[in-house]
Amino acid sequence: MAHHKRPRDEEDEQLDRAIALSLAGDQPQSSGQHTDRQGTDNLSRGIALSLADAEARQWDCRRCTFTNAADLGRCAACSADRQAPFSSASKPVTEVRCGLAGCSQPRRYRDYCCEEHERRALAKRTAAPTDPGTDKIYFGASGDHAYHHLTRLDAGREPVKTRFLEHWAKDRADASQWIERPRVERIFRIVPSPLLREAHDGYTAAVGNRRERFHGTGARCCFGIDLNAQPCADDSCALCSIAAGGFRLAHSGTGPNAGVLNFGPANGLRYGRGLYFSATSGKSHDYAGGSERLRGGRRWRTMFMASVAAGNAFCTLEGQLDISRPPDGHDSVVGETRAKGGQLNYDELVVYSEQAALPQYLVVYSLPT
Repeated sequence: MAHHKRPRDEEDEQLDRAIALSLAGDQPQSSGQHTDRQGTDNLSRGIALSLADAEARQWDCRRCTFTNAADLGRCAACSADRQAPFSSASKPVTEVRCGLAGCSQPRRYRDYCCEEHERRALAKRTAAPTDPGTDKIYFGASGDHAYHHLTRLDAGREPVKTRFLEHWAKDRADASQWIERPRVERIFRIVPSPLLREAHDGYTAAVGNRRERFHGTGARCCFGIDLNAQPCADDSCALCSIAAGGFRLAHSGTGPNAGVLNFGPANGLRYGRGLYFSATSGKSHDYAGGSERLRGGRRWRTMFMASVAAGNAFCTLEGQLDISRPPDGHDSVVGETRAKGGQLNYDELVVYSEQAALPQYLVVYSLPT
């Protein structure tokens, strides 16, 4: 996003003041030519100092790059907290703010400005950011996993955002299925429990063919959409349960669309009881309706981007198969799209082992009402 400039009349006033100060700074001397040159030098210095002073009074949001006035503690565009020294990404960070969200004081007591702010942060199950690429860190209710709210300085944030938007695809469908492209609001990196990570890494090493796929699901709480909300401990909250314990086969086919579809051996399951993912974020959007909240005149939803070990995939052109596991010698099933001769509008990747998938990112996005 390009930097927003201040109104033109403010720049004109600063320039007028700089010119007046520079012209009043030195009296004319005997040589007219020398006087002209000196006046020009004074004018240049005055303008440079004035503009430098104006720049120092502003700060650039790390999250969205909006240029804010000096007296604002939060970004006027995205409400991100101001950090010290909160300047452009090209400038090195020489001081780190207090780890309590909303406090812009520098750190003096461990990762916080004071002991009280450390206690308040721990009570909210949050931790101080570890680097400029992280704005806030939230701990799950079980305490063994975390969510890192990423800023634009994180190297992994933009690839996730780009993949989500470029693979939306719904805006290229026919008019009956057209959905406007979404706007990515926030991205969280999920740090899973060590046991989940170890199980997934072991399975991936055994079968190979790791992919990144989207998975839409519901949520009982408002975490991710409301930055003041904490991850919950409600077992019926799909979002928090998946982040805490991974994807579970027991919940396969229990989503909002399952009751109105009849595929394969179980309602709503085209290729049997497995874990369903798609490379098309717009496809996964169809299953994220349970997370929707109205906010600022837009419909906000959440979606996972997961690491999925497909192994030896069985590719089918059929729109459904009466199976409970992949054909012998295969680890997963891929439903091909019409573009490849299949029957599906959008691709599907189905795995039948819980260790095959691991949530990596939580994408928070919005659409017009």
